[in-house]
Amino acid sequence: MSNTLAPKYTSLEEIPKASLQRAFYRCNLLVCLLQVSFTFKFGTTDTRYATRSGITLDITYRKEQLIQLAYLLKDNEARFNTAFKADLGRPELEVGALELHGTISECIEAWKNVEKWAKPDSVPFSLNFGVMSPKIYKQPKGVGLVIGPFNYPVLCSIGPLIGAIAAGCPCVVKMSELSPNVSGLFAELWPKYMDLSYTQIVMGAIPETTALLDLQWDHIVFTGSTVVGKIVAAAAAKFLTPTTLELGGQSPVFVDTDMDLRLVTRRILWAKTINSGQSCLAPNHIFVPLSQQEKLVEAFEKTYSDFYPEGAAKSQSFSRIVARSHFDRLKGIIDNTKGDLVCGGETDASQLFIAPTIVKNVKVDDALMKAEIFGPILPIIPVKDYQEAIDYTRAHEHPLAVYAYTNNAALKDKIITETTSGAVDINECVLHIAAPGLPFGGVGQSGSGAHTGKYSFDTFTHHRSSIHNPGWTEFLLGWRYPPYTAKKMKQTASSSPFIPVPRPGLDVARITNSRWLTLKTVSVLAIVATVLATQRHSSFLGGILGSIRDTLRATFRSGKTLDIAFRKTQLIQLAYLFQENEPRFIEAFKTDLGRPELEVGALELHGTIGECVTAWKNLDKWAKPEGVPFDLTFGVMKPTIYKQPKGVALVIGPFNYPILNSIGPLVGAIAAGCPSVLKMSELTPNISSLLTDLWPKYMDIEYTQIVNGAIPETTALLDLQWDHILFTGSSTVGKIVAKAAANYLTPTTLELGGQCPAFFDTDMDLQVATRRLLWGKTINAGQSCTAPNHIFVPVDQQAKLVEAFKKTYAEFYPEGAAKSESISRIVSDNHFNRLKSLIDKTGGEVVCGGDVDASQRFIAPTIVQNVKLDDPLMQGEIFGPILPIIPVKASLKAYFVLGIGLADPEYQDYQEALDYTNAGDNPLALYIYSDNAALKERIIKSTLSGAVDINECMIHMAVPGLPFGGVGQSGSGAYMGKFSYDTFTHHRSSIHNPRWTDMLFGWRYPPYTSSKLKSSASQGASIPIPRPGPGIAEVAGRGWLSRVSPKFISVLVLVTTVLIMQQRSSSMGGILGSNHP
Repeated sequence: MSNTLAPKYTSLEEIPKASLQRAFYRCNLLVCLLQVSFTFKFGTTDTRYATRSGITLDITYRKEQLIQLAYLLKDNEARFNTAFKADLGRPELEVGALELHGTISECIEAWKNVEKWAKPDSVPFSLNFGVMSPKIYKQPKGVGLVIGPFNYPVLCSIGPLIGAIAAGCPCVVKMSELSPNVSGLFAELWPKYMDLSYTQIVMGAIPETTALLDLQWDHIVFTGSTVVGKIVAAAAAKFLTPTTLELGGQSPVFVDTDMDLRLVTRRILWAKTINSGQSCLAPNHIFVPLSQQEKLVEAFEKTYSDFYPEGAAKSQSFSRIVARSHFDRLKGIIDNTKGDLVCGGETDASQLFIAPTIVKNVKVDDALMKAEIFGPILPIIPVKDYQEAIDYTRAHEHPLAVYAYTNNAALKDKIITETTSGAVDINECVLHIAAPGLPFGGVGQSGSGAHTGKYSFDTFTHHRSSIHNPGWTEFLLGWRYPPYTAKKMKQTASSSPFIPVPRPGLDVARITNSRWLTLKTVSVLAIVATVLATQRHSSFLGGILGSIRDTLRATFRSGKTLDIAFRKTQLIQLAYLFQENEPRFIEAFKTDLGRPELEVGALELHGTIGECVTAWKNLDKWAKPEGVPFDLTFGVMKPTIYKQPKGVALVIGPFNYPILNSIGPLVGAIAAGCPSVLKMSELTPNISSLLTDLWPKYMDIEYTQIVNGAIPETTALLDLQWDHILFTGSSTVGKIVAKAAANYLTPTTLELGGQCPAFFDTDMDLQVATRRLLWGKTINAGQSCTAPNHIFVPVDQQAKLVEAFKKTYAEFYPEGAAKSESISRIVSDNHFNRLKSLIDKTGGEVVCGGDVDASQRFIAPTIVQNVKLDDPLMQGEIFGPILPIIPVKASLKAYFVLGIGLADPEYQDYQEALDYTNAGDNPLALYIYSDNAALKERIIKSTLSGAVDINECMIHMAVPGLPFGGVGQSGSGAYMGKFSYDTFTHHRSSIHNPRWTDMLFGWRYPPYTSSKLKSSASQGASIPIPRPGPGIAEVAGRGWLSRVSPKFISVLVLVTTVLIMQQRSSSMGGILGSNHP
């Protein structure tokens, strides 16, 4: 949670060399065993990326760890109470109710539900794709890092870890140095309860955290301040690591005095004073009508006396401030406020004590309002009306929560609708974090992503799309194969989606009627932007693009985009834009990419129209608030998840699919209510120009805008603040986008590509298989992020496969590839020269194709056999029409590690291919051609990729209900269909607590008597099964650790650490060397 302490170090260069070096070695020693647990396969030298051991895939093993963790907290509750008292002066009731009991409940909820959560999801039946058995597998992302806060070191450190354990992700938890006793107790207890090859506790301060961030992780969860959040985001961007950030903010309270003010003040003062206000969810300030301020103040004075009858200084129900620097900052705020003190104000530096302090008549420019207070000081701001308060809230960064106390339904709806925050509580504060089924997370500067319950599980889980296409479907989809005849063109045209409503017929003059931004204004802006783009004047370019962004932000703040009917109109307009101009787009694609008409229709226009129609049909359902499973304790509070647009978005599209992968995600932004800029690729100028010309004739230009240009324009856009960025392109540019987004803590969706392998087993129909593979490789001349990059085939079956490819090649190109009208061209001379060089340099044997024509940027589909793993063709993603075939060994392998012989009969075939695949970055897709059920299951379980297709290529992108996205270096996040909508939508938790529930929760209010402590203890969850028994030998008995001795593990850790040190020494030397003059 939020920690406004200024960090001692703000960059790597400031940290003393010795401290950083010690921290780096220590962190590597701890991390290496987790990497072994997730990815170690005997016989490989690279533990980080070798084939996974499989131990964390075992649901029973995960459940054992969850129960062990619950017992760790329950068995040692008294010791945790003592540790919290020493670190934070926390009262026992708060430790139990707000830390231990909630975390134990998280363990139990995960234990009860993990089997259901981990079960593959089916998707709604589709007439075209239902026979392909589409499903979504749930697989652990990899090794996680959780960086916890000082203020809730159990709930907000161990809480997210529970999701990692449930998801099967080995994880390091970095505990806060500001809660040393709590952290130290965890470090002591951890090896007695938990499997150290699965989870580890790291102690230390900034050097240790910095050293951890210098390592590559598969997901990072951070809870803390915005300042440190930006450091974490920037470090993650270097490795394209997805992050979940929970950061805090100035959470406002709107008070309507038609309420029972004693009830209101009890709930607000309780929320402000738990943990001495050091809570990211604590109410930061109160808005109240000026005429009602004194009534509220009088109620607060009475409640204050109830809570602290002998004065706050003598109360045993109040925590202390965590550190002297934090104390001094808060005291300075009290000293400098211009408001009038109502209650409290006492301080004691020797005890780090600040009494709960209420200040009235505070102005919005007061010292108390400069930033999140993060302490027990509560300003009351009188306003003329609630609109003034809403306007102030909207003009500032989105808070982590908004609280509204009112019985006025219209006012409640207005506050919910016109504000954006992580959560919104009605007639309550903070309690939404405890309601099962609700996500805990921020939006904008208050955070991104969410955790608790299933949201924690999903945070560490990759949702992997999959299809299994039987051979007989060829008669349905055979029209996709070259040569593209008139008959096939007719078949693909018939597959174009039907638009279910007439075109609204809106032109820009009607769309922008009565608004300041006219078509003439937009045209002038466009001309100026074009001139400036030509001159490449960055400051002016940034200004003009900034004005476009500001126009969209004004649209968002107007509330117009909340209207579902408006969004649906835009979706239908967009569908008609493509349907009515299909011939013009076909011509533009021919000019830019040499794309055949059939591919343009089937792979670009029809799919995009389908996305528009799907969103139009489902939007009312998608946008409807969701309830959560009934809970006996919180059911009366009506926990609800509202769907709200994140804000103003930026979509950066690629050249290779400039409609499907640019407009496709934009459909999600439109459906979600997010005004957006779409940056088109400069490599497809005719397509971009046509879209720009048509846009104001169909679309509301105050809602969505097209920006053209090259690197200067993209750079200028990335210099601006957005509420979400979606990028499709290369990993190199993806890192630039991620780094730019980190400056503003902007969440990103990245779709990046990679070397997509195909595993081939010749027990199936080879002509069906080679047709599907060659089609997947040659559409758009192989310039597809999901195109098969290479094929693995057993060495003794390569000849059969090559023979089948030759027959298929002849079918596709009966007059030769050079004369075919069914092949696209390479997008640019640079790409052409790179691909030609790969053909020239390969050590393999070209068996089909190989012809090139520089004048046409033509490269024939080229199949190369006998390719070795170190061949030039295998040095990166090919991204062109060249398909290497790699013969691999298929015999039982015995592995010898440190003299110990180990053989696993489960890894007999394709091990070389699996090792190579897992040693590289996770691909965007993986293809398996086999009818062997055991082989298919083994490849799926022992690899990680964005998607996995069985006996098919690329088709998963077209299946309704499946996400399109990568994992690791191939991307993060997903889009298509509802996944696009969810990408641009904030899921906002909410509760509405009635008055009478104080008879259930009254024990939470000070003073904390023995009776209240007993009531609090009764709220603790019971653990539903006996404790399995502590100790790593028992806990790890189900995995590969049980087959080797502890001595072997120790030696393995030592050797692995040495290897890591050797691998990282040069880069580490560079980092440490930067400290020298």
